[in-house]
Amino acid sequence: MVSLVRSGPRSLLITTSHKERLIDYLCRDLGGLVVEMETVMKKSEENHTIVYIIEYENQDMTEYRKTDAIVVFMDPLVLACRLREIVREGLVETMRSGPQALILRSAGNLGAVVDKVRDDFEGELASFDECSENGFEDRTIIGITDKPIYRSMSADDFHPQFIRIDQDYFKIKQVLRRHSIKYLNLGVGSKGWSSLEIRIYDSFGAYELHYKRLLSVLDALQIGLLTGESWSKDQPRALLFIDVYSIKLLSFYSPQEIKRILFGLEYLEDGRRIIDYDLFENGKKVQWASLFKNEKKVDKKEKAAETRKELFGKLSDDTVEELLQLEKEILKTRY
Repeated sequence: MVSLVRSGPRSLLITTSHKERLIDYLCRDLGGLVVEMETVMKKSEENHTIVYIIEYENQDMTEYRKTDAIVVFMDPLVLACRLREIVREGLVETMRSGPQALILRSAGNLGAVVDKVRDDFEGELASFDECSENGFEDRTIIGITDKPIYRSMSADDFHPQFIRIDQDYFKIKQVLRRHSIKYLNLGVGSKGWSSLEIRIYDSFGAYELHYKRLLSVLDALQIGLLTGESWSKDQPRALLFIDVYSIKLLSFYSPQEIKRILFGLEYLEDGRRIIDYDLFENGKKVQWASLFKNEKKVDKKEKAAETRKELFGKLSDDTVEELLQLEKEILKTRY
């Protein structure tokens, strides 16, 4: 449930004397999309290719200026093969691979992680634009984020300092993957990981739907590792026993952060409460009121609505749609 390293989109650097015709081919024939330079990261994903149309600024072709950016939603090798077909038409004069990007997820003190990765790989710190400036395939750029890395990301999702490394991309990726937990633990620091138990209660018995809903969010946010699941009985008062489904979670999020997620899932948008997700740390229950202990006159439903909106804002459209469909199924079990 935790992905810590992935590749960024690859890039191709192309010179042409027929820019408009080339852009038309990339967009009309290959389904590409012209984007602003500052949004290329957000508009592209790992298996996409960013085509930069460039102009060289010296005779040695070591310095260049980017004039246009087009995201093509296909693998760079496939795209390069397609582009070879139009070389004879004169649309492509030169083509070269650009810098390669890696994304590392951490948590907590991202600055400490940036410094450690920089020292380990003998890299240099700069903004993303500065790292990618005049770079070719022999340059690797590492961006560090505390956000889930399975989806496309914008520049604001990263620590502002990126790491430029002039070393072999595949070797760097291998080492980064091998030591990714070390970097995560460095960011988490002294607070360490939380060993938690989530207990699911539903008097209507729709446990499977609530389980799917919870797992969908935990997986989307990539916040920890499931270490066990089991059924048990709880006794909220004398002579009353209820079914409980328990999930054990090892997370680098704090108990309060996990409780905030659960609190946002307990209520629907209209204020109806549909589930109890109780959270325990070392056998002690984490109360919802602890989330707002510094506030006065807290309205529970109002806070639940705010927390739900905040949570849904962190999820992809596909995940939100999945949750809404599950909530419809849950409502069929009781109303």
